[in-house]
Amino acid sequence: MSKLDETYLKDITKQINGIYVRGDSVLNILSAMKKQKPAWQDTADFHLKWFFASLAGIIFSLRFISIKQIKQYVIKRRK
Repeated sequence: MSKLDETYLKDITKQINGIYVRGDSVLNILSAMKKQKPAWQDTADFHLKWFFASLAGIIFSLRFISIKQIKQYVIKRRK
């Protein structure tokens, strides 16, 4: 069985500029997570949210259209 050496762990967290959180309480873990700054953020010039929402809408709509209906539509457009 292993033993928790808190003094050692606290010393290591000081060396790497970290925060030591004892994991026996969920509230302690959640409060430590809220205090932590994001590791990395990236911004895009193009808003991908609308692209993926549109793509999902198209795919969802295609569920209700059969290949036979698409072929009939293409044949009508060619005439």
